[in-house]
Amino acid sequence: MPRSTTCEARSKRGPWQIVSVDLAVEMNTSVEKRCVECHGRVRAHKTGDGGAAHFEHIQKHVGCTLGTCYDGKGSRLHPVAVI
Repeated sequence: MPRSTTCEARSKRGPWQIVSVDLAVEMNTSVEKRCVECHGRVRAHKTGDGGAAHFEHIQKHVGCTLGTCYDGKGSRLHPVAVI
């Protein structure tokens, strides 16, 4: 399963910008972060305990190839996408 090393982020309704997981980890929690594929909210995780830095969907979504529960039926917009 692929792990995303980038996400889209914006603050105060500004434009979405692609940022690395390393930068996202350091951002204030008020900055919105979404998956580059399905636009679901994501949380950035630091490198640690043998795992690489990565993003994780806050609410799991079977329609995202970057998620941990992808169903193999094609990429789809998250049901509660951040637009």
